[in-house]
Amino acid sequence: MMRRLPAVLLVVAISGSRLLAADGQPGAAVEWWDEQTAGWLGGIVGGSIGLLGAIYGFSAGLGYALRFLLSLSLVMAIVGVIVFFVGIGAVFSGQPYHVYFLPLQIGGVMACVFGVNYPAIKRRIEQEEFQQIAAMDS
Repeated sequence: MMRRLPAVLLVVAISGSRLLAADGQPGAAVEWWDEQTAGWLGGIVGGSIGLLGAIYGFSAGLGYALRFLLSLSLVMAIVGVIVFFVGIGAVFSGQPYHVYFLPLQIGGVMACVFGVNYPAIKRRIEQEEFQQIAAMDS
């Protein structure tokens, strides 16, 4: 059987990152996560993105699966921009430093790293195609 929520939670509506009491007056800001969770998220998500970036760079350097890496870089750059804007939203909604810093940093790094590498991988694919065409012509 499902447990019933306390009556206090039933009269509270969430509006953005602020709680509104039953009478519609703003309450205290609610943190999206606490400092310890921010540390864990930073370590796990940041480490995972770092490992993905290392595999990405190694594969791109050797020329493996360039078309997949091109798509991956576009998707990761877009995700990075979205995460960055979530961080900006956290700043404007009054979240504390340990909440807004994580999406700003991770989103900014993802957008920059994968966004800058997109044209380089595209150029490399075009060069390889040109080399294949030149080889077939000769």
